[in-house]
Amino acid sequence: MTGETDLNLKQPVKMEDSAGRMTRRQLLSLFAAGGGTALLSACGVTGMPSTPVFEGYSIFHETMVDMVWPAIKQAAQDGAIILLPVGIIEEHGPHIGLASDIYQTYYWAKLTRGALEVRGIPALIAPPVYWGISDNVKAYPGTFSVSPDTMKSLIYDIHACLASWGFKTVFSFNLHGDQFHNYIYQEAIQMAHDQLGLDAYYVYPQGFSVLNEKLAVFLKDVRTPESIQKHSDPHAGALETAEMALFYPHNVNLDVAKTLKPSTSFEPLGYWGDPASYDQIKVEDIKSMGDAIIAATVEAIQAVLKSK
Repeated sequence: MTGETDLNLKQPVKMEDSAGRMTRRQLLSLFAAGGGTALLSACGVTGMPSTPVFEGYSIFHETMVDMVWPAIKQAAQDGAIILLPVGIIEEHGPHIGLASDIYQTYYWAKLTRGALEVRGIPALIAPPVYWGISDNVKAYPGTFSVSPDTMKSLIYDIHACLASWGFKTVFSFNLHGDQFHNYIYQEAIQMAHDQLGLDAYYVYPQGFSVLNEKLAVFLKDVRTPESIQKHSDPHAGALETAEMALFYPHNVNLDVAKTLKPSTSFEPLGYWGDPASYDQIKVEDIKSMGDAIIAATVEAIQAVLKSK
């Protein structure tokens, strides 16, 4: 994930706040971790493996893409909400494939949908948006960085389609940290809210700076385990490497990761952090943090729906 910066900052944000709560960077790296499995099990969902693996043939698995149109029409009539994953295809150093951001965003939405539905809240996952903006590493081959107008129009048009089919509420999930990408992403959702009459929201950690807090769904009081606090770095570092190794092993080369020295900038190899320390992060910490994030996401969405 590129440039994990807040909208009002020029440098990467701190890894944790003084109270040990989850900050943006930790949220950005925990959704491939299978978080939410304990939550779903507690709600009566069975059959999910205790150690999740990459499920389905693609990021379209269990999304609207695999539905027929009458089922989508019926879902809109039944009041289903929409979960929209947003990310980017970009380089992640010499050891992680290009799709890390969107894999994790998709999985966040997928687990959230399951947890919502066992609570009687129908939800569909829109096709993941993997065209974003990457100012920091766009020079690296494999980083598909689009223009601001393209991104804004794409996100707006997706909302316009959903509105035309009768959907009323859209929650967007973004796991790409580029500062300008986040600005344009939020502008697009604001435009969809204002011009389409949609209840359009973006989901962020508590305390993150947003353009319009009325459209923000904040995740509250998610605590960060110690091993993650120590090794949560900006881009393709220890935490992201550990998660991809655990749950998307086809997408990471650990032999290469172990050869990489700590870096405090994206140059020269496109990572910022210490990938070789991935094995210092406890597997149980990744899983428990993921469960907490899914629980906080569901709680926040329920609160929004109840207030309407």
